[in-house]
Amino acid sequence: MYTVKLNTTDLQFDRMRPFDGTMAYAQNKRQQIVMTEQFAAEHPQIQFSAMHPGWADTPGDVFCRGGEWSFVTTSL
Repeated sequence: MYTVKLNTTDLQFDRMRPFDGTMAYAQNKRQQIVMTEQFAAEHPQIQFSAMHPGWADTPGDVFCRGGEWSFVTTSL
């Protein structure tokens, strides 16, 4: 996410061939950051924040880690 530039020509990933879920996720996170910056600029009286979700103990994360969680829980 941190190294991906926003692709404004394909925000819905209609032309992403082949579809790359990791890149789509990174693009969505970049979109959230850009939108947050735009909202903050337009409404300076309101605090807007966008942050990394961190590690969450969800089935998706367990799948991505291959079932391993101990390397994270020992660091928290």
